[in-house]
Amino acid sequence: MELVGIIPAAGRATRLGDIPGSKEILPVHINGQKKAISEVLINSYKLAGIQKVYFIIREGKYDIMEHYKNGDDFGVHISYLMMRHPHGVPFTLNEASPFVDNCLVALGFPDMYIQPENYFKVLKEVMEKKSSDLILALFPVEKKHKWDMVELNNQGEVTDIVIKPKDTHLQYGWSGAIWGPRFTKYLQSRVTELINNHEEGRIPLENGEDREIYPGDLFLEFIKQGFKVDSYIFENSECIDLGTKDDLKKFQ
Repeated sequence: MELVGIIPAAGRATRLGDIPGSKEILPVHINGQKKAISEVLINSYKLAGIQKVYFIIREGKYDIMEHYKNGDDFGVHISYLMMRHPHGVPFTLNEASPFVDNCLVALGFPDMYIQPENYFKVLKEVMEKKSSDLILALFPVEKKHKWDMVELNNQGEVTDIVIKPKDTHLQYGWSGAIWGPRFTKYLQSRVTELINNHEEGRIPLENGEDREIYPGDLFLEFIKQGFKVDSYIFENSECIDLGTKDDLKKFQ
């Protein structure tokens, strides 16, 4: 089954303030080379054997297309999809569903710096060995309140996902996934249901407020449906969110 990559790039980068263009192509210095932030992810995709990449963008982010064009200069084939429903990442990801429904799908985030670079290659190998429906790349993180924290059983299967907890004993957050057609079908069905019901995918909170629905919410729903969701822990690794001003400065 072919492995393809999708890149959600429809956000507004509010955490970075006023920036000159799309955050996905902001220049950074990696190992002495100047490149766009999202080239780090594309390289990780390439190391996993991925040749087809789908960027999902919104109106006003055409500079991404101008930078990458069809992907030839970067060693991949790139297509572009438009985000129609601005309600959060699952709605964005679903734009790719009709194009990848018979594929394995790799999801990475274009503003993350992750080492080892070959983490998607490792993730794919583990997924095939375990016959997973979905597998998450896990990393030890310090600022747990900014992450989806993941609970596992002794076999490495995901049993719970806690979204941006204020306090938790959990050690690992996820930042990368590969899934098969069963999750693509579930994603498409779930998002279509929300759209048809004129819902924006808001999750009610205990304090009476609500928040947008995250991929981690759908992963947890998928688990509760009885599907096999595994993980691989990259224990000695780096996982840095370049979508924040402080961390971005370290690479400029």
